[in-house]
Amino acid sequence: MSGWKEIQRALAAGAHLSGVIMCGSILDAVLLGAAQHEPRLLTLQQLVLRQEMGKSSNFRIRRWFIDAAHDVGVLELDVKKFSHSLRDFRNYIHPYEQKVSGFTLNEHTANVCFQVLKTALASVSGDR
Repeated sequence: MSGWKEIQRALAAGAHLSGVIMCGSILDAVLLGAAQHEPRLLTLQQLVLRQEMGKSSNFRIRRWFIDAAHDVGVLELDVKKFSHSLRDFRNYIHPYEQKVSGFTLNEHTANVCFQVLKTALASVSGDR
């Protein structure tokens, strides 16, 4: 998988935020790919995008997309819940979000996020 070694390198180098951002981006890409192979998920995504067009709701759409992936059987319940957490940690890409929360990602949190991505990939591929 493209990006896998880059995540491992980032985490090994102590670039925890970079690793988490990559994990969240890959999760988004994997879910989009799954939607292309799961007609019900793609249809649901298109409906929501039409309804939300013109609104500032990218974050809501992405949270909804994780729920929809669970609803159609692409993600299992535990993966759905942890995936929301991964998306929340990925939002620390915004410096203001970090400042307001006072939270700094560390090695342990970054490794948990990487494990969530691995589990999501196993769920999407049917290996769980």
